[in-house]
Amino acid sequence: MNLEIGADIIATSRIKNAIAKFGLGFLERFLLPSEMLLAYKNKEKLVLYNKDSKSLSHEFISTKTHFFTQESLDLYTTQMQDIFNDLQANFTIESYKIDTIAGFWAIKEACSKALGIGIGKELGFHDICIYKDMYGKPHLALHENKYNNFRIQKIAISMSHDCLNVIAVCVITFNEA
Repeated sequence: MNLEIGADIIATSRIKNAIAKFGLGFLERFLLPSEMLLAYKNKEKLVLYNKDSKSLSHEFISTKTHFFTQESLDLYTTQMQDIFNDLQANFTIESYKIDTIAGFWAIKEACSKALGIGIGKELGFHDICIYKDMYGKPHLALHENKYNNFRIQKIAISMSHDCLNVIAVCVITFNEA
C-alpha cells in the first residue's frame, strides 16, 4: 500500500477578490454545479425550486467508492438547470460562502498534490468533486476515469478555516500495481 499526502493553504481574500473581478465565471472554472450549490447561502430558496431536497445533494456520486461518472454528472446538471439559470441571472458575491469556496479550492489543490501531478492536463478542477455527508463532513470523489487511472484505494480530506485563511489536507492510499 502506497500512501501520499498533499496540503494547501489559501487566503480567503484571494478567492473573494477573484470572484469580485471575474464573477460567476471564476466559480464555474473550478467548481462543479453541485459544489456551487453547497457554497450558496440561501438553501431555502434552492429547495423552493425542487420540493425533493435530495436532488440538491450529490446523488450522482457513488459515495461508497468515491467516484462519479460523466453520465451521472450530466444528468444531475440537466435536472438542476432551472436552479443554475436563476443563480446565474441573479449572481452576487454576497450570495456565497467565501470560506467554503476557498476551502473547495484548497481541497482540490491538496488532492492534486497528493496525486503528485497538480492541476493541469492530467487532472482538472472538474475531475474532483467535494460533497458533504449528513453531518456536514466534507468528502472527495474523483471522476471515474481518474479514479481508476490512479488506482486509488481510499481518499481522506480535512480542512479548517479562520477569517483569513483556509488549509486543507488530502491523504490518498493507492492499490498495489
